[in-house]
Amino acid sequence: MCKFENDFLLCSCNDDLQESDIDWVLKRRSKKQPIRSYKIIGQINIPEEFKNISQEEYDAKIDEMIKFSELHKLRKIELKNTIINIQFELNNRKCFDTELTFLENDILSIRLDVALKVWADFVYQKSFWKISDVVIGKYDHVNKGKINQLNT
Repeated sequence: MCKFENDFLLCSCNDDLQESDIDWVLKRRSKKQPIRSYKIIGQINIPEEFKNISQEEYDAKIDEMIKFSELHKLRKIELKNTIINIQFELNNRKCFDTELTFLENDILSIRLDVALKVWADFVYQKSFWKISDVVIGKYDHVNKGKINQLNT
């Protein structure tokens, strides 16, 4: 089992997850082989500071009774900051708990919010992860995992 510190981590050591609990998926385009599915099930830790807004600031906005639309805007900013910080971490250090070999145009999908069903997609190109706008339906699942956030 992965031991989470306050670092971003894609963990693959939990193999008894239900399909609805899988929160990260590595997908690969396959032109020569029939669709094949490999699973690595695990967890991911996304530190709170990736959001660039403190819990106190967030609570203050709620306490001020601001409108739902303003909270929604705040949440969108938080998710955008999280995506940018995940991309930075993927490109600047080892974020997986196991050795994986990435191929050109692999897609890494990470679920950021279970309730809202918000996913971030990153494409591996020229040895770097980039925020993706690729249609995911054209890819085979290679690895899957679970997101877990450290409660600080």
